[in-house]
Parts: sequence; structure tokens; C-alpha cells
Amino acid sequence: MSEAILKVGGRRFAGWKSIRCTRSIEQAANAFSLDVTERWPSQPDRWPIRKGDACELILDGSTAITGYVDRRRPNFGEETSGLTVNGRDRAADIVDSSARRPGSDYKTGDLGRLSLPALARLLCQPHNVSVNVASGLDVGAAFGNCSIDPGESVWECIERYARQRAVLVMSDGRGGLLLTRAGVDRNPNALIEGENIENAELDDDDSERFSQYVALGQSESTESWNGAQALHASGAANDPAVRRNRFKLVTAETLATGVTLADRAAWERDVRRGRGRSIVITVSGWSANGRLWQPNERVPVRIPRWDINAELLIKTVTNTKDESGTRSEITVVPKDVYSLIAMAPAEGDEPVAEAW
Repeated sequence: MSEAILKVGGRRFAGWKSIRCTRSIEQAANAFSLDVTERWPSQPDRWPIRKGDACELILDGSTAITGYVDRRRPNFGEETSGLTVNGRDRAADIVDSSARRPGSDYKTGDLGRLSLPALARLLCQPHNVSVNVASGLDVGAAFGNCSIDPGESVWECIERYARQRAVLVMSDGRGGLLLTRAGVDRNPNALIEGENIENAELDDDDSERFSQYVALGQSESTESWNGAQALHASGAANDPAVRRNRFKLVTAETLATGVTLADRAAWERDVRRGRGRSIVITVSGWSANGRLWQPNERVPVRIPRWDINAELLIKTVTNTKDESGTRSEITVVPKDVYSLIAMAPAEGDEPVAEAW
């Protein structure tokens, strides 16, 4: 039987009326919402969980979220009373807080030459959010000059630069950030129609896709790269599956070379393709064979009625518990959504079949 425990101040609280916990490959601050009773068994004090409390949410024995209680909502009726608490990862502070240069001036602007991990650590350090790099991850060369745009959050600034390296910035579940690639780990279980899939919904949407992407930007001049090349650098990528003439111009967020801009265009293409093709799969429980379903893992998916038999990427996991039971909603997408894998060119005017 699935079990959820919230650890607050050295105490462990269980016995929830309902729970909703969402963890995603695309967000730094995963979130939860819990409904509790007014008094805990054997607890003399009322409302022992308070906003601002540091907490750890454990699902089926695995830590899912390490952060803080954001909100508490006590409620009562003629025959009932209770409390709803909402919380997020510790990294919520970098999602909400504006980015600023370290020091006493609190200004935006240039930060100088920094690698992606160095930039992330510089901006996260004041918020006590650690930054880890996945083993073996190549984050590329340092950026020529990093800068903070006025008004952007710490998360927006980090993600803007991570996009240039096709690096994912996601929660590590322990209150920090993880710089990684998509689908580094593989879930040993599978999602199979007629076995553990209770229901599924497929979304196949081309409305945000284009046949050609061009990324524009400027880069610093060198002896071999100067003049018009540096001032009007560009890179392009095509999506042969889009048969109409649809053009998308992307402005690169930072100074870049022509190669980086080509990668940026390909990244835009692949992400839009992946976001337009997803399946939300509902299964019973939060774990399979003692292992919690996790975002950013590859998993075999077999749905014969849709001719799907492929290894897909888990984008989002939403764990729920209510009067209807304990379930996981698992959103899967093509596994190359966030990687820089070249797509085959179209041949003539024939449509391009897209495999999952």
C-alpha cells in the first residue's frame, strides 16, 4: 500500500485524507498539496505544521520533495475540520526571486566569463540551493560574457543559458538543482496496455511546430571570425515532418558562435516536436516493483491500439491519493525531445512518418 510521510521538525506525519504531488523534468520547484485532520493521533498540539517550516515529503520510502511549507489553510464545518498544506522544493526561492549580481549593489548586468555550472552556483548560493552536475555531462565551454536581464528570476537566467547547451535544469529532490541531459537513467519497469495502464490520453499537436527554424545572434569577433560573420551569425534547422511553409525566427539569448546557434535552432525544433506529442498514462499506486516513478527516466511503453512500442521519456509524474484510490499520472514524450539529435531530411513531398 502506498504511503506518504511529511517530515517536519524531526516529526513524521502520515494518515493523509488526500495528496497531490507533481514532479517534472521542466521545473525546478516540484510541488505538493496535502489534506490533514485537525489533530494528529497522540499529538497534543493543534496545527503542528506551519507555513515556512522546512519539510521533506517521502513517497513509498523515497524522498520526492525537500523544501518548505508555503501555505496552510485550516477549515471546518458542522461535523468536520481539517487543514490543507501546500509546499515546494527549496529551489522555489530561485524561481520566485529576482536575479542580481552578488555583492552589495543588487544590480543586474554583466557577470563576466562563466561556465554554466559556475553561473548557476553563483546565482543560487545566496538562496542556499546547491547545484550538481550529472556524472559525465559535458556542459560545453564557458560563455564569453554572462549577464542578468532586468526583472528576470534566478531560474529564468540559469535556464536561459542552459538552453544554449541543451542542458536540463531540474530539481534533484533534495532541495538542490541538477544539471543533466534527458533520459540518462532507464526505469526497469514498463507501461503496457492491458497490464498496468488503467487509462491513457494521447495528444498529437502540430500547432506550435514549424518547417524551418533560424536562430540569430551576435558573437565576439576573433581573428578568424569577425565582421559580418560575428554581427549577423545564424544557424538553421528543418523539421521535415511539417509539410507546410511555416517559418520561425529565434533570437538567441546570449552571444554565440554559428555552431551554437545551429544547435539552438535544432533544440527549438526538437522541443516543440516533443511538446506536441505526449501521452498521459494513469497507473495504480506510486511505485512499480518497489521503485518510485521518476521524471527524466526512459521507460518502455507498449500501446498496441495506437501502434506504439517504444522507449519514451517520462516528463512529469503526478502522484495522487483521494477517495478514488492511489494513482500516478505519468506524462511521456519522445525521448529525443531535449537532445541534439539530427532529424533525417525529407525526400521530395512525401510525408515523414514519425516514430515514437
